Amino acid sequence: MNKVKWYGAILALFFVLMGAATVYSCITSRNHLPLVSLTLPETVEDGCCRVPNQAVQEQGYRYLFVVEEEQGAWGKEYVCREILLPNVSEEGQTTLIYADLGGLPVVVSSTEPLFDGTVVRLS
Repeated sequence: MNKVKWYGAILALFFVLMGAATVYSCITSRNHLPLVSLTLPETVEDGCCRVPNQAVQEQGYRYLFVVEEEQGAWGKEYVCREILLPNVSEEGQTTLIYADLGGLPVVVSSTEPLFDGTVVRLS
């Protein structure tokens, strides 16, 4: 009977340690995600939005990132999606975008370079 209690205690300790390790790894991995600032695009007319100039990136072509909320393994995750911008026109501090963003928030700034599919945390 003593062996059964001993093995039960070891098994319980194992599960407590594994649970603590899982929680610790989830928290630390979340803290290492890029931190982004968002803004909502202003709808000017059907199929046309206005966003701040700093949201539009250029690297041979113009694009911006929107953030989608998805269900992840440990709850909600926020994923960046790259939107190509074939038609834009700058107006002072803002840019008119002739694309449907689906009402998703636009990334204005990030602590790290972003790519399509990057999981981020919100500021």
